[in-house]
Amino acid sequence: MIKRVLLGMVVVGFMAALGGTAYADEIGELRKLMEQQYEQMRQMQNRLIALEKNQTQQSQTIAKIEEKGFAMPETLAWLEKVK
Repeated sequence: MIKRVLLGMVVVGFMAALGGTAYADEIGELRKLMEQQYEQMRQMQNRLIALEKNQTQQSQTIAKIEEKGFAMPETLAWLEKVK
């Protein structure tokens, strides 16, 4: 009887240890996934910043052109006659 109880305790302890290892593996995998997602978010944020900077530059360029006025170059004057 005592041998069965001890054997049962050993089996339960072994299973608990395996369960803890599996749980630690899952946590490790989740941590890796979170790090990958963080890196992707950082890359997207940097890309968004670059796109906003380009948009601002384009807006400034358009504003300058509108201030000066746009005149068609003489080499393209023939386009006005095309119907």
